[in-house]
Amino acid sequence: GLGASVRAFKPVAKYQYNRSYVVGNNLFSKIALTLATREGDHQWSDFMHWILQAVLAAEEQNITKSTADSFPKTVVFGAQYDRMFSNAIGEIGNYGELYEKYNQDVPRESLNILNNGSTGLVFASAFGPLANAKGPGPVDGSMLDMIVKRGVLRCGITSSSGTDVWKGMDESYCIAIAASLFGGNATSRITFVNRSIPGEGYELLHNKEVDVLAGVPVTLEADVLEPTTGVGYSFSTPYFHQIHEQSIAV
Repeated sequence: GLGASVRAFKPVAKYQYNRSYVVGNNLFSKIALTLATREGDHQWSDFMHWILQAVLAAEEQNITKSTADSFPKTVVFGAQYDRMFSNAIGEIGNYGELYEKYNQDVPRESLNILNNGSTGLVFASAFGPLANAKGPGPVDGSMLDMIVKRGVLRCGITSSSGTDVWKGMDESYCIAIAASLFGGNATSRITFVNRSIPGEGYELLHNKEVDVLAGVPVTLEADVLEPTTGVGYSFSTPYFHQIHEQSIAV
């Protein structure tokens, strides 16, 4: 997403401000902008999400507007959309080209720079004000509603420390989810389910034997049409980036 400096710069041109001004170097906000799609159409949301990912990947692979045809094809959305990525990049360019076209006066830094593999950490979005925060509860009959009523979160995980000691990044993520659902120290409200066979997790999730899988690589196929179960799954924002591999999410 683009930082606050970009949003502040746009009104200057919009309202035809004709006095002198300077674009500063200070970053006043780390809040990232995001893609918004209409509610109730998960396939369209997935389609647009992966177009955005392709635009980012194109810059990483040095594929530009003029070489867009070299971007890999996909048939996960149907054979008629096999060139969806190359068509999009050929029309608008990669992320770097987009940034240069629309924000050439704003230095590209911080959130707008691609992760080159020098770190596995991913920027963490702020929770916002949590003290006395109020909001709507889970939708009746939804997955969250069923978990809250059951009183236990069932988390599918691959444990590197044995099934008797649940300790690690993925385990901590499950604990954080449980804490957000039940409040406070929620370690007693989690049932860990060890998945030792690759691909087994999706079957557990599909059969409702677990509520969430932790430490799962984010892939286009699994998001749209996972082959072992024939359905697509929703992923969290990635919380770890593996060099030369997919990002890790739940």
